[in-house]
Amino acid sequence: MLDENYGAHMNPESYRKQQLKNLMNWTIECISHSDIITIFDIRRETQLDKKILSALLKGDKMSFQNQLFLAMLWDRVELVEDKIMAKDTLNTMSNLHDIMLQALLMERVHFIELLVMNGFVMRTFLTVERLRMLYNEAVSKEKERKTNR
Repeated sequence: MLDENYGAHMNPESYRKQQLKNLMNWTIECISHSDIITIFDIRRETQLDKKILSALLKGDKMSFQNQLFLAMLWDRVELVEDKIMAKDTLNTMSNLHDIMLQALLMERVHFIELLVMNGFVMRTFLTVERLRMLYNEAVSKEKERKTNR
C-alpha cells in the first residue's frame, strides 16, 4: 500500500527501500500515540477552533492552570466543563488568581461564573491593589473605545 501511494515520490531506487522503512517507522510511532491524536473532517467541521483546542488539551503535559487559561483565551467554557474539570477540580488548585484576573480583564463572564461556582474565593482575591488595577484597566479600555469611534 505504501509503495502504491508513495512509491513514485521516492527516487532514486537506491533510497526507495530506506525511505519506505522510515515512513513505516514514522507511521508506527504516530499510531503508538493514538490517545493524543484527533481526527476530523475539515470540510464538514463547523467548530474548527473547538477541535483544535480539544486536541491541544488532550495531552497530559500541560498543567491544569495552563489548560484553563488557554480555554479562557479561546472563550470555550464548555471545554473547561467537559474536559479540564473532568481531570482536575478547582478545589485542588489553590492559586487561580492570575486566571481570574485575566478573565475579569477580558470580560469572560462565563469563566468568572465557572470559577466562582466551583469554589473560587473572591474575598482573598480582591485586594485594594487589584481593585485599583482593574479600575484603571477599565478606564483605559473605555478611553480607547471612545477614541476608536
